[in-house]
Amino acid sequence: MTDTTPALVVDFGAPFDEDDADIILRSSDGKDFLFFTTFLAKASPVFAGILPQLNPVIFSADISSHGVTLSHHADSRRPSGRLGLKESSSVLRYVLSAIYPVTIPPLASFEEALPVLAAAKAYQMYSSLDAIRSRLASEGVGVDPSNCIKTYHSAWSYDLEPEMLAAARASLERPMAIEDCGQDLWACSGQSLAALIKHRRVVGTNLQIAVGAFRASAVHKLSTLWRRYDRICTQLVAGFPRTPLWFDNFLKSAERDAASFTQFGLYQAFTEHRREQRSCLLCHDLPSGSLQQIWVTLDREVRDRLPQSRPTSFQAMPAKLAAFIVKDYGKPYNAGDADVILRSSELVDFHVHKALLALSSPLFRTMFTLDQAPGASLPVVDMAENTKTIAALLDFIYPSSPICAPISFVLIERLFEATHKYAMDGIFATLRSFLCAHYDNRSAIAENPFRAYALACKYGLKDEALRAARLTLNGDMSFKAYEQDLDALASGASLHRLSVYRGRCRTVTAVCMDYAATGKSASSRVWTSSATAAASLVPCPGKTGAQSQSMLARFLGVRVAWWVAYLNDLARRVRTGEIAPGETVAFDEESFLEVFRKHAFEPGQPKCEKCVDLYAMGADKFCKLLQSEIRAAIDKVELEF
Repeated sequence: MTDTTPALVVDFGAPFDEDDADIILRSSDGKDFLFFTTFLAKASPVFAGILPQLNPVIFSADISSHGVTLSHHADSRRPSGRLGLKESSSVLRYVLSAIYPVTIPPLASFEEALPVLAAAKAYQMYSSLDAIRSRLASEGVGVDPSNCIKTYHSAWSYDLEPEMLAAARASLERPMAIEDCGQDLWACSGQSLAALIKHRRVVGTNLQIAVGAFRASAVHKLSTLWRRYDRICTQLVAGFPRTPLWFDNFLKSAERDAASFTQFGLYQAFTEHRREQRSCLLCHDLPSGSLQQIWVTLDREVRDRLPQSRPTSFQAMPAKLAAFIVKDYGKPYNAGDADVILRSSELVDFHVHKALLALSSPLFRTMFTLDQAPGASLPVVDMAENTKTIAALLDFIYPSSPICAPISFVLIERLFEATHKYAMDGIFATLRSFLCAHYDNRSAIAENPFRAYALACKYGLKDEALRAARLTLNGDMSFKAYEQDLDALASGASLHRLSVYRGRCRTVTAVCMDYAATGKSASSRVWTSSATAAASLVPCPGKTGAQSQSMLARFLGVRVAWWVAYLNDLARRVRTGEIAPGETVAFDEESFLEVFRKHAFEPGQPKCEKCVDLYAMGADKFCKLLQSEIRAAIDKVELEF
C-alpha cells in the first residue's frame, strides 16, 4: 500500500488535545486530533464498526469506502490507536466540533460548509449534519447567487439534496441564460447542469405556490408585517386596512414569476412606490433597516409554506427485462462455425468469431488468450450493451455486413461509447468517417446538433465539434432548449465554448447585414446589374425620405428607408439573440418578401410600382448572395477546443 502520510505531522491543538484522549484522528494534511472513541462510536455507525478493529498489535489496513487508514502504535505518552482520514484538518475541525461539547466554529461561506456536510454524511453523522445546517441558518449564511452554479455542482457532487435546493433557489435571483453563466460553466458537468435546470423549475413552481399560500393566509390579511408602524400607507389593498398595495403587487408578481421574489425585487417595488407617492409618510419615513426586517420575516413565512415533498430524483431507473429467456439474434450472426457468443444486456445471443473480435479489439484479444475451461458449449461473453448496439457494432466489424445508417442518434452515441470502451481504434476511425458523411439536413446528426457537439467534445473530435456547432446556429440556444440534452456533455466548459462560438457568429452575421444596408456589398449591388440598372436609378416614388435621397441612394435607387430599416433591424435582433445567427434563419426570403409587401402594398397608399419591378428582377439573387456572404463569414469563425 502506498504511504500517503504527510512528511510533517503536528497536533491540531485545542480543543482536540486532551491528555486522556484514547485515539488519534489524522487529517490528510498531517494534523493530529486527539479524540475519544466513545464520542465517535455514538455519533457514527461507520466509526462504530471500524473502532473494534483496533487491537494491541501494529497493523495498517485501507478502508477504501471511506478513505480510512487504521494503525496501532505502542506509545504510552499518546493514544495508541490512530485513524488516518481522507478529510483535511479544516473539514475535520467542524465535523468533530459538531459531536463534541464545544461550540461549532463559524463557517465563512456556504461553499466552505459543503465538504464538511459531505464528510458528516459519509460517516453517517446525522446529528452533526443537523447541527451544522442549524448553525448556517442561524448565522444567515446562504448561497451567493453569483456563485450558485458552482455551489450547485459541488452539492450535486456530494449528493447533498438540501444544499442543491438552496443553490437552485439562489439561481432564481440571477439571469440563467447560457451566455450569462460564462466561466461558471467550466466548474460543472453536463449532468449537474441538467439537474440544476430541473431543480430550478421545481423550486420556482414550489415558491410560486408558497407565495400564493402566503397571500391567501391570515398572516397577509392581518398585515402582521406592518403592525409595528404607527402610520399607514396611502395606498392600501381594499378590505385590508394595513396592507400596502405596492407590497401586495410585489407578491402577485412573485406568484407569476418566482424569479422576482428576491430582496432586490422587494426594494425595487418599494422604491417605485415612494417615487410615485411622495405624500406617503409611512414609506418615506420608514426607519433604516426596516425593509430588511420585513424581507427576513417575509422570506421565513414563505419558506414555512414551501411544499415538504422530497426533491425529485433525476436518475433514470433501468427498464426491467420483459422476460428472462435467452434467444438467438439470428442472421447474419448465427454462423455454424462460430466459436464464441456475445450476449446482450437483453439476453440476446450473437454467434460470432473470436478472430474478428480479437483483430478489432485488444481487450477481446487478451480475453481470448486467457486459459478457458474446456466444454462442449461455446463460451459466452456477457455484454453491457443492448441488442441494437451490439448488432450495429458487429456490422462495422464484419466485412460482409452492409453498414446501414443508424436510425437514431442515441444509437450513434452508444456505438462511440462501445468502440471507445473496447479500444476498437479502427472501428472508431471508421465510425468517425461515417459520422462526417451524415452531417446533412436529413440525418439524425442534423436533427440533434447539440448532442452531436457534446459527443464530439467528449471524444476530442475537433472537426466534428466545429461542424456540429455550425449546425446549432439554426436553432435557439438556451437551457430550456437544451434541457433534455445537457447530460450528454462531459463538461460545462464545452457549453461555454459553444456559447462563445455562437456569440462570434452573431457578430459576423450582424456585420454582414449592416454592410449590405450600406449598399456596398456584393449582394446589394445586384440591384444595379444590367437588368435592373435602369429601374434602380429611379427613386421610390412618394416613399423616398431623406435617407434615400443621398448620393448613394441616387446611385442605388432601391436603398430606400424600408429596405435599410429592415436590414438594420435584422442585425439588431441577431446581436441581441432574438433570432438565431444561422444564415437561413437570420435572413430568409419569406421574411424579406413580407416586409416588401407591407411597403409596396401599404393600405391606403398607392402601389409602389418601382419597388415591385425591382423585387421581381433582383430579390431572389439578392437573398441568395446575402446568405452566401453570411455563410462565408461564419465559416471563418473558429471554435476554441
